[in-house]
Amino acid sequence: RPTLPQEAEFLVIDNGSTDGSGAIGESFGARVVTTDNRAGFLTGLNAAFTASTRHWVWFLQNDVLVGPGTFAAMQDAANLHSWRNVLQPVLYQQGGALNHAGGRYYWPGYGVGHRTVPRGKGTVVPIELFATACFAMTRDTYEWVGPFDEQFAPAYYEDVDYSLRLARLGIPRYLALRAQARHV
Repeated sequence: RPTLPQEAEFLVIDNGSTDGSGAIGESFGARVVTTDNRAGFLTGLNAAFTASTRHWVWFLQNDVLVGPGTFAAMQDAANLHSWRNVLQPVLYQQGGALNHAGGRYYWPGYGVGHRTVPRGKGTVVPIELFATACFAMTRDTYEWVGPFDEQFAPAYYEDVDYSLRLARLGIPRYLALRAQARHV
Protein backbone atom coordinates (compact mmCIF):
# COMPACT_ATOMS: atom_id res chain seq x y z
CA ARG A 1 0.00 0.00 0.00
CA PRO A 2 1.69 3.25 -1.12
CA THR A 3 2.06 6.20 1.20
CA LEU A 4 0.42 9.22 -0.36
CA PRO A 5 1.03 12.83 0.62
CA GLN A 6 -1.48 14.03 3.21
CA GLU A 7 -3.18 16.28 0.65
CA ALA A 8 -3.60 13.38 -1.81
CA GLU A 9 -6.98 12.02 -2.77
CA PHE A 10 -7.51 8.44 -3.93
CA LEU A 11 -10.41 7.83 -6.34
CA VAL A 12 -11.56 4.64 -8.00
CA ILE A 13 -13.50 5.25 -11.19
CA ASP A 14 -15.85 2.31 -11.61
CA ASN A 15 -17.00 1.97 -15.21
CA GLY A 16 -19.42 -0.86 -14.52
CA SER A 17 -16.84 -3.41 -13.37
CA THR A 18 -17.97 -6.72 -11.93
CA ASP A 19 -14.74 -7.56 -10.10
CA GLY A 20 -15.37 -5.69 -6.85
CA SER A 21 -12.94 -2.85 -7.67
CA GLY A 22 -15.08 -0.27 -5.94
CA ALA A 23 -15.29 -2.22 -2.68
CA ILE A 24 -11.55 -2.92 -2.77
CA GLY A 25 -10.83 0.76 -3.33
CA GLU A 26 -13.14 1.76 -0.48
CA SER A 27 -11.32 -0.67 1.83
CA PHE A 28 -8.15 1.38 1.18
CA GLY A 29 -9.93 4.67 1.85
CA ALA A 30 -10.71 5.59 -1.77
CA ARG A 31 -13.75 7.50 -2.88
CA VAL A 32 -15.58 5.50 -5.56
CA VAL A 33 -17.06 7.32 -8.56
CA THR A 34 -19.42 5.28 -10.73
CA THR A 35 -19.87 6.11 -14.42
CA ASP A 36 -22.24 4.77 -17.05
CA ASN A 37 -19.43 3.23 -19.18
CA ARG A 38 -20.79 4.75 -22.40
CA ALA A 39 -17.25 5.19 -23.68
CA GLY A 40 -15.43 2.95 -21.21
CA PHE A 41 -11.92 4.08 -20.43
CA LEU A 42 -12.38 7.62 -21.77
CA THR A 43 -15.48 8.16 -19.65
CA GLY A 44 -13.32 7.17 -16.69
CA LEU A 45 -10.57 9.62 -17.63
CA ASN A 46 -13.00 12.50 -17.81
CA ALA A 47 -14.81 11.39 -14.64
CA ALA A 48 -11.51 11.37 -12.72
CA PHE A 49 -10.86 15.01 -13.58
CA THR A 50 -14.45 16.01 -12.89
CA ALA A 51 -14.56 14.25 -9.51
CA SER A 52 -11.14 15.17 -8.17
CA THR A 53 -10.74 18.26 -6.04
CA ARG A 54 -6.95 18.43 -6.21
CA HIS A 55 -4.55 20.54 -8.29
CA TRP A 56 -2.78 17.45 -9.66
CA VAL A 57 -4.70 14.42 -10.91
CA TRP A 58 -2.68 11.26 -11.33
CA PHE A 59 -4.39 8.63 -13.44
CA LEU A 60 -3.47 4.94 -13.30
CA GLN A 61 -5.17 2.36 -15.48
CA ASN A 62 -6.19 -0.77 -13.62
CA ASP A 63 -3.32 -2.72 -15.22
CA VAL A 64 -0.51 -0.39 -14.09
CA LEU A 65 1.68 -1.05 -11.05
CA VAL A 66 3.81 1.73 -9.64
CA GLY A 67 7.36 1.13 -8.51
CA PRO A 68 8.91 2.03 -5.15
CA GLY A 69 9.49 5.75 -4.87
CA THR A 70 7.28 6.57 -7.87
CA PHE A 71 4.88 8.78 -5.93
CA ALA A 72 7.81 10.71 -4.44
CA ALA A 73 9.53 11.08 -7.84
CA MET A 74 6.32 12.32 -9.46
CA GLN A 75 5.82 14.73 -6.53
CA ASP A 76 9.37 16.08 -6.98
CA ALA A 77 8.74 16.63 -10.70
CA ALA A 78 5.35 18.22 -9.96
CA ASN A 79 6.94 20.66 -7.51
CA LEU A 80 9.21 21.92 -10.29
CA HIS A 81 6.53 22.02 -12.99
CA SER A 82 3.31 22.88 -11.22
CA TRP A 83 1.31 24.95 -13.68
CA ARG A 84 0.01 23.69 -17.04
CA ASN A 85 1.61 20.43 -18.07
CA VAL A 86 1.49 16.64 -18.07
CA LEU A 87 3.93 14.30 -16.31
CA GLN A 88 4.44 10.65 -17.11
CA PRO A 89 6.61 8.03 -15.39
CA VAL A 90 8.80 5.68 -17.41
CA LEU A 91 6.52 2.76 -18.30
CA TYR A 92 7.90 -0.75 -18.55
CA GLN A 93 6.24 -3.98 -19.68
CA GLN A 94 5.72 -6.93 -17.35
CA GLY A 95 8.97 -8.56 -18.52
CA GLY A 96 11.00 -5.40 -17.92
CA ALA A 97 11.22 -4.12 -21.51
CA LEU A 98 10.50 -0.45 -22.11
CA ASN A 99 6.82 0.15 -22.84
CA HIS A 100 6.60 3.94 -23.15
CA ALA A 101 8.95 6.82 -22.47
CA GLY A 102 7.53 9.43 -24.79
CA GLY A 103 8.14 9.49 -28.49
CA ARG A 104 6.98 10.99 -31.75
CA TYR A 105 3.71 9.87 -33.24
CA TYR A 106 2.21 10.82 -36.57
CA TRP A 107 -1.50 10.97 -37.20
CA PRO A 108 -3.35 8.65 -37.75
CA GLY A 109 -1.37 6.48 -35.40
CA TYR A 110 1.82 5.59 -37.22
CA GLY A 111 4.70 6.44 -34.97
CA VAL A 112 7.92 5.63 -33.26
CA GLY A 113 8.36 5.64 -29.49
CA HIS A 114 11.71 6.06 -27.77
CA ARG A 115 13.66 2.78 -27.77
CA THR A 116 15.52 3.78 -24.60
CA VAL A 117 14.77 6.15 -21.78
CA PRO A 118 15.77 9.67 -22.90
CA ARG A 119 18.66 11.18 -20.97
CA GLY A 120 18.36 14.39 -19.05
CA LYS A 121 20.24 16.37 -16.44
CA GLY A 122 17.23 17.18 -14.28
CA THR A 123 14.26 15.29 -12.94
CA VAL A 124 12.28 15.52 -16.18
CA VAL A 125 12.81 15.60 -19.94
CA PRO A 126 10.32 16.96 -22.48
CA ILE A 127 8.42 14.41 -24.56
CA GLU A 128 6.05 14.84 -27.46
CA LEU A 129 3.55 12.14 -26.55
CA PHE A 130 2.36 11.01 -23.13
CA ALA A 131 0.59 7.69 -22.53
CA THR A 132 -2.79 7.65 -20.82
CA ALA A 133 -1.92 4.37 -19.07
CA CYS A 134 -0.25 6.33 -16.28
CA PHE A 135 0.14 10.12 -16.10
CA ALA A 136 -0.40 13.18 -13.95
CA MET A 137 -1.98 16.39 -15.21
CA THR A 138 -2.85 19.62 -13.48
CA ARG A 139 -6.49 20.52 -13.21
CA ASP A 140 -5.66 23.83 -14.91
CA THR A 141 -4.30 21.92 -17.92
CA TYR A 142 -7.43 19.79 -18.20
CA GLU A 143 -9.72 22.81 -17.88
CA TRP A 144 -7.69 24.73 -20.49
CA VAL A 145 -7.53 21.92 -23.05
CA GLY A 146 -10.90 20.31 -22.32
CA PRO A 147 -12.02 16.72 -21.84
CA PHE A 148 -10.66 13.68 -23.60
CA ASP A 149 -12.59 13.07 -26.80
CA GLU A 150 -14.86 10.10 -26.10
CA GLN A 151 -15.26 9.52 -29.85
CA PHE A 152 -11.93 7.69 -29.65
CA ALA A 153 -13.63 4.84 -27.77
CA PRO A 154 -12.57 2.18 -27.13
CA ALA A 155 -9.55 4.35 -26.30
CA TYR A 156 -7.15 4.16 -29.19
CA TYR A 157 -5.17 7.27 -30.12
CA GLU A 158 -6.76 9.40 -27.40
CA ASP A 159 -3.26 10.04 -26.08
CA VAL A 160 -2.07 11.08 -29.55
CA ASP A 161 -5.06 13.40 -29.92
CA TYR A 162 -4.58 14.95 -26.48
CA SER A 163 -0.81 15.32 -26.95
CA LEU A 164 -1.43 17.15 -30.24
CA ARG A 165 -3.99 19.40 -28.55
CA LEU A 166 -1.48 20.17 -25.78
CA ALA A 167 1.27 20.89 -28.32
CA ARG A 168 -0.95 23.29 -30.26
CA LEU A 169 -1.51 25.26 -27.04
CA GLY A 170 2.18 25.19 -26.13
CA ILE A 171 1.61 23.02 -23.06
CA PRO A 172 4.60 20.77 -22.29
CA ARG A 173 4.61 17.03 -21.69
CA TYR A 174 7.36 15.66 -19.46
CA LEU A 175 8.83 12.29 -18.62
CA ALA A 176 9.66 12.04 -14.89
CA LEU A 177 12.97 10.21 -15.13
CA ARG A 178 13.05 8.75 -11.61
CA ALA A 179 9.42 7.57 -11.63
CA GLN A 180 8.76 4.04 -12.85
CA ALA A 181 5.63 2.02 -13.44
CA ARG A 182 4.87 -1.34 -15.00
CA HIS A 183 2.06 -1.69 -17.55
CA VAL A 184 0.96 -5.31 -17.20
